Amino acid sequence: MKLNDQDKKFMVNEFLRNISHITDEEYQRRVWVRGEGPEGQDFDEAVCSFFDMGESILEDYKDFNITDNQYRLLIEFQDAYREFSLNKGMNYLPEEFISSLEWKKIIEMAVKVLEAFNYRKTSASCKPIKNIEQINKRDWIVLDEILNDPSKVVYPFWKGSLKIYTSNGRGAFFKEDGSFRGFIEQSKKSYFSLWKRFTIEVCSDLDFRGKVIDVCYDRETVASVKYDGNKMNIETLPFGRDPRKGHLPGIGFGVFLRKAKCLAVKLV
Repeated sequence: MKLNDQDKKFMVNEFLRNISHITDEEYQRRVWVRGEGPEGQDFDEAVCSFFDMGESILEDYKDFNITDNQYRLLIEFQDAYREFSLNKGMNYLPEEFISSLEWKKIIEMAVKVLEAFNYRKTSASCKPIKNIEQINKRDWIVLDEILNDPSKVVYPFWKGSLKIYTSNGRGAFFKEDGSFRGFIEQSKKSYFSLWKRFTIEVCSDLDFRGKVIDVCYDRETVASVKYDGNKMNIETLPFGRDPRKGHLPGIGFGVFLRKAKCLAVKLV
């Protein structure tokens, strides 16, 4: 799927928002150290997110309207961040390195990058909704609350699909073409102790009357289960629209797919 200018602008803004977290010590202590808030992202996941998105942007930076000077600062920062992540970041916990001189240097470089882009931290935003006429008034009120939640978190995925989560756990799922798929509600039971990166989400779907149970890995939907009381339909999706993400753990996927099927039956 070819990215349009709006997609590219959105990706760059999310990339810079990721860098802004590196300059925010309060965010780091809250999210990386204490594990508080809706972000659910540790330091390792933040590093992976940075390099996954950054590589896509930097390999063709002019196509993203990035100047040569901005590119130079990003490359310098990327190299320093990679070296830190592979050394101090791998051998020390965030609470141990956040106050270190090495991390202060990373923060200083991140600040210079943001200044070069005239970046000002704002609440995350999504692309315009394409199928707005399909959303009824009641659902639109809920969706409006999600989109205007100042503490919402946006998780963009390869080719433009994205999920938006609020601080209370509710969320909205948008397809690659920008159309609204439905609402998201994470399963209250946590399985993080088994496979930290797997989750089960209960979703609504404009094209299906019942609930849809999604199996997610790194918040990316890898399987959807629909059950109408008679027939069960399971759709598996290719993990990692960006192949650099790696492989999906097969054992964990099988366990969570079974849990999703059981939950789909219970909700009918």
